[in-house]
Amino acid sequence: MGAPVTLVPSSVRVTGDVAELQRLQVGHGGFNEEMRDILGRVVEVTGIADGKDVRVQWEDSVWTVNPEAVTKASADEAEEEEDEENPAEELAKLFLAAALLQAMADRSGSS
Repeated sequence: MGAPVTLVPSSVRVTGDVAELQRLQVGHGGFNEEMRDILGRVVEVTGIADGKDVRVQWEDSVWTVNPEAVTKASADEAEEEEDEENPAEELAKLFLAAALLQAMADRSGSS
């Protein structure tokens, strides 16, 4: 997909093609089904592994990726990715807010 990325930290876009990523991961840590989460995403380079692979992070996961599976992301792409909302985080916030409201209602009703 692209030239090796060696700048740490930097933002890169992972290939969006699952078959390509599976093929490129042979000999580079392999493919894990959870890697589907990073397909087509802009992720942060956190380091270089074994002098040849790129360590990338997205949310709480860190992956070792073949450098040919990523391309350097522009500053605009990185910013757009940061602005995207994570549905799971938003749902967790809603549940927390509902629990807090319920607790407040319970306290005021028992007074």
